[in-house]
Amino acid sequence: MVGARLAYFTPILIVVAVMYCLERRLCEAESTAVTPIRRYDNGALILTAMLTHSAGLVVGMDVARNVTLLLAVALITRRLANEATAAGAGLLLLVINLVLGRTHQPDGNPSHAWWALPLYPAGNLAAWLITVVLFALALTLPEAGRSE
Repeated sequence: MVGARLAYFTPILIVVAVMYCLERRLCEAESTAVTPIRRYDNGALILTAMLTHSAGLVVGMDVARNVTLLLAVALITRRLANEATAAGAGLLLLVINLVLGRTHQPDGNPSHAWWALPLYPAGNLAAWLITVVLFALALTLPEAGRSE
């Protein structure tokens, strides 16, 4: 039971750490850099997703998918709103899925609602496709105005 809960909350810890690393105040350095800093940021995000999938071979690919999904939601929120709401949006998505996404089948077995992507099993192709599309969208969205 504890292991299952840890499998759901480990992704948010990774996402919070990544969002913390992306929150920097080096406006002068970023405006005078030869190579856009955004390339390095996107490279670090892709590397995080790849390392998570490597670890997913050990801990389960649903955890890797959830990290990528929550990272995509946090990045989309960060790029559309600001850094302060980014990690909170991923946590909110996870909590809503865990609380409201669980249903019971007519025979009494627990199941999940159709929209609760983090609860889908690792082999579900639709959940992977939505996650990959959201992650690709998150990498291509332009930056919003930075909060000061």
